[in-house]
Amino acid sequence: GSEILDEEGNPLKKKEIKTPDNSFYYIIILTPIILIIIILIIYITNKSHITYLKFKTIDDINRKISETIINLVLHNPNANIGLIMRDELIDIYNNIIHEYEKGKASFKNVKFFSFDGFCGLDKKSQNSYNYKLMNTFLSKIDYQEKNLFLINEGGRYIKEYENIVEEYEKLLINNPIDLQIITFEENGNIGYNGPDTNFDSLINIIQLSPEKRKMIKNEFGGLENTPMHIITQGIKSILQAKEVIVIGYGKERSNALKILQNNIFTKKTPVTALVKHWGKVTVYIDE
Repeated sequence: GSEILDEEGNPLKKKEIKTPDNSFYYIIILTPIILIIIILIIYITNKSHITYLKFKTIDDINRKISETIINLVLHNPNANIGLIMRDELIDIYNNIIHEYEKGKASFKNVKFFSFDGFCGLDKKSQNSYNYKLMNTFLSKIDYQEKNLFLINEGGRYIKEYENIVEEYEKLLINNPIDLQIITFEENGNIGYNGPDTNFDSLINIIQLSPEKRKMIKNEFGGLENTPMHIITQGIKSILQAKEVIVIGYGKERSNALKILQNNIFTKKTPVTALVKHWGKVTVYIDE
């Protein structure tokens, strides 16, 4: 269209319409929202994913853990289960065997993995964790040999152990653990994973301290027959398991348990690494 002219015939300049500065308004509105988001992130990051189940008796604990494992297998017949061989597990394994004998579950498609093993032991050695797992539990259920992945305790040299570690790490990467069972010591060590072990390794080769070797020498018929190293799953592999069952009962574990319940990770107490787990962690304790 035609231009609008002023009284002198010059084109009339258009007035610039200034929009109000709303930046301060947006700051007022967005600041609380940003703060809420930050608080939620901090809360979620620090929120404990650990459940503590307290029972009156150890028998009650053993029954509940057995039920949990049976239920997992019923819902996931192809589950990958990480086993550990300690005295506390014997009654749990016996409960599972009892349920299996009643026809409650089959383990023929379950893959089993072991947690640790002494280096240099023959698989027929009665001190071998593999031997104990087989004779206490596995030989009494319908496992299949092709689904059994126990840490190789054989070998005589560090280089052989390193090869075993490499092979087992590949197994764990290719077969994520659905359920891992662990215990911890009175000092908070998970098995043989202490404060000085590598927390970022799937598998560790740990040299047994002179004190530890003296403690267990009678089991091996003397210090000269006592292994010097153990191969164990590391903290990283535990944290990668989808679900972790933790046996935490007993007065001897009470101090480490209190530290864990503070929900703060400290390398001095390795079991506190569980606070970094993003899956399901259940700690079974007694009254």
